[in-house]
Amino acid sequence: MAEEIRKLADDSNRSAERIKQFTEDINASVNKLILAANYLLDFLNENVLDDYRLMLNAVENYKNDGYVLSGVLRELSDTVEKLMVSVETVATSINDVSATIQQAAAATTDIAEQNTEMAGAVQDINSTLEMNRESSHKLADMIAQVKL
Repeated sequence: MAEEIRKLADDSNRSAERIKQFTEDINASVNKLILAANYLLDFLNENVLDDYRLMLNAVENYKNDGYVLSGVLRELSDTVEKLMVSVETVATSINDVSATIQQAAAATTDIAEQNTEMAGAVQDINSTLEMNRESSHKLADMIAQVKL
C-alpha cells in the first residue's frame, strides 16, 4: 500500500509539474499576446490613425469641392439657359431681317419691272412725239405750199 501511495504521490508530482508547465506556457502565450496587442495598438496609433484622419480630411475636402462644383454647374446651367434665350432671340431677329430683305428684294424687282415698263412707255411716247413732229413738219410744209 505504501508503494501505491508513493506511486500516487509521484503521479501527483508529475501532474503538478505538468500543470505548472502548462501554466508557464499559458503565461508566456498571454505575455506574447499582450506584447502583440501593444505592438498592434502602437502601430494603429502611429500609422493608421494619422492616415485615417488624412482620409477623413480628404473626404471632407471632396465633399466641400462637390458643393462648390455643384454651385458652379448650377450657375453655368443658368448662364447656358440665358444664352439659349439670347440665341433664339437673335435667330428670330435674323429670320425677321431675312423676311424683310426678301420683301425688299421683291419690291425692288417690282420697281425694276415698273421702271422697265415706264421706259418702254416713255420710248413709245417719244416715238409718237417724233412721228407727230414729223407729221407737223410735213403739215407745215404742205401749208406753206398752199397759198391763200
